Amino acid sequence: MNKQSYKILDVGLSIQSDTTDILELFDDDYYRFRADSISGAKQLICQVNLRSNNKVPHLNINGKVFEISNDPDKWDYVYQMIVDNVLSAVDDFFVIHSGVTAKDNRGVIITGPSGTGKSTLTLKLLENGFTFYSDEYCPIHRDTKLIDPFPRSVWASPAQKARLCSSHVNPGNSRENKRVKRDKVSIRPDELKTDVGCKPCKPQCLICIDPGNNSKDVYVLYISLKGSEEEFVKDLKHLKKVEVKKSKNRLYELQIIYPRDKAITEKINEILEIYSKQINDVMQFYPVSADYNNEPVLTPISSHEAVFQLLGGIVQGTNERLESNVVKGSTGSFFMEATEILKGISCYRLSIGRLEAMTDLVLQAAQC
Repeated sequence: MNKQSYKILDVGLSIQSDTTDILELFDDDYYRFRADSISGAKQLICQVNLRSNNKVPHLNINGKVFEISNDPDKWDYVYQMIVDNVLSAVDDFFVIHSGVTAKDNRGVIITGPSGTGKSTLTLKLLENGFTFYSDEYCPIHRDTKLIDPFPRSVWASPAQKARLCSSHVNPGNSRENKRVKRDKVSIRPDELKTDVGCKPCKPQCLICIDPGNNSKDVYVLYISLKGSEEEFVKDLKHLKKVEVKKSKNRLYELQIIYPRDKAITEKINEILEIYSKQINDVMQFYPVSADYNNEPVLTPISSHEAVFQLLGGIVQGTNERLESNVVKGSTGSFFMEATEILKGISCYRLSIGRLEAMTDLVLQAAQC
C-alpha cells in the first residue's frame, strides 16, 4: 500500500492507495503540505482501493465509504472528495473561497463568483511582485485573525505561466508538472518568479468582485450519481422550465439548468431529497456573463456589506458542495463570525470591467 502524509492547516491527512495515481495527482497540488507523519487536531485517513478482488473499488475516509466508478476521470472525483473532507474538518480557521497575495506582509484577498476574474486578478498581482499565498482558499485563523499561507499549485493560461514562471527551478524541490485543465496549465509554487508566503500575514483588504446585472437568471446544478440515473432524470424532466443534460464537467454526470424561481427550486430540492442516497455530490453554480469592456468601479463597503457579498456564493443544503463545506453552521452564525473576522479589514466592491483597469484599482486598494 502506497501512502503519503500531509498537514493542511489544522488537519492531519494520510492518503493510502493500492495505486500511485491519486498520490501523484494530489501531491502535484499539495506537495508543500507534506509531513513525515499524520498529526493535527483532526486526522483523516483516506484509503483508496481499486485492486481488491472481493470489493467494489472505493474510497474510505475515516470509515465512510464512497464507491469509485471506472470512469476515466475517477481520480478527479477522488481528489475532490479528499479536498472537500479536509476543508470540512478544519476548525481553527475561517476559510473564504478566494485568492490571496501579500505585499510587505499585508494580505490582499480577492473573492467573487466563478467567471468574474478572481483568479486572473490574483495572478496579475503576482506579476506586480506580490507574494503568493493562495489562488483558491484564504484561511484566517480564528484567534490571531492572521492569514495562513495555502500554497497549493496555481492554474493559469499558458501565456500567464510564461510571465509568472522562472526558467530556473531548483530540481531538488520541484518536478515538472504537465497537467492541463480546460485551457489552463498547472504551476507549482516553486516555479513562480515571485516569493511564496511561508508565514502568516495580516489581512489588509478584501476585494469583492460584483458581477452586478451580468448574472444570468438561472441556477445550474452539477450532479454525480451512484447507479442508474434513469428514474432521477425522468422525475426532473417532468418539471416545466427545467433542462437536464449530460455534463461536460468531468466530475459530474448531469447538468441541471433551471430559472431562479422559488417554486421550481423547492421542487428540485424535493427530488434531491428523494434520491439523496443515490447522489454522490451536488455542486451549484451561478452563471455569470461578464463584460470586460466596461470601466470598473471600486467602492468602499462596510464589513456587513462584504459579508452579504460572501453569502451570495454560499450553497445551502446537506448535499451541496462549494462553500457549504468551507463555511460551517447556519447562515446566521456565519454572518456573525464573518463580520467579526472582517473587522479592521478594508472592504471594497469591485464592478467588472477592463482587466487592466480592475488591476490598477486593486493595486490602489492594496496601498491604502
